[in-house]
Amino acid sequence: MLFFILNFLWLRIWMNEANSKKKYLKLFTSYLVFGIIIAILVEYLQLYVPNRSFDYFDIAANMLGAAFGIICFYILYKMDSKLV
Repeated sequence: MLFFILNFLWLRIWMNEANSKKKYLKLFTSYLVFGIIIAILVEYLQLYVPNRSFDYFDIAANMLGAAFGIICFYILYKMDSKLV
């Protein structure tokens, strides 16, 4: 859920900067890649935190959250929702 909210809000903030279709695609792609990298990094860093563990399923859940945040934002953006 954290990655869903994080990517959704990042896109909401930076969408005003993109003023062409090409920039929109680049923005969505960069945030998806950034979400994946952060998802892996967060799980890796848990190896060094007491009482926490590394889990591949958590990485997958984090990546799915990032992807769903971007997809949800895109759908709401295309519908001209007041949320975006």
